[in-house]
Amino acid sequence: MLAEALNITYILTASVRFPADFPGLQTPGQEKFAIPEFIQFPADSLLAGRRILVVDDVWTKGRNSVTVANRIDAAGGIPDTCVLHYKPASSLYPGYTPTYYAAVTDAYIIYPWELDRGPEVLGIWN
Repeated sequence: MLAEALNITYILTASVRFPADFPGLQTPGQEKFAIPEFIQFPADSLLAGRRILVVDDVWTKGRNSVTVANRIDAAGGIPDTCVLHYKPASSLYPGYTPTYYAAVTDAYIIYPWELDRGPEVLGIWN
């Protein structure tokens, strides 16, 4: 829907995972130094010289958006970031914000596509 509304022809997918996010593998403070695993990422030749819109649902710590934007920048692309919800209080990047966002919040949000992994499954409410 976003691509249609913005008349975007090319849609590329990036998948990034931070192993430190998994229970039992994280030590306090490690999230700031987590090394991302790029599971899927477009070739540099597809990014170079292009303006790229990086879209995610939420910017909590900001790692996914910043990591993808930095890799696009390194490939010679021009990244802009876009999220539904921006949570500045929990961001690991003070002073750095998404280019576009719909709302600022500090609330825990369960999106419709996450109903099967509610707070009990995610370990939020115990």
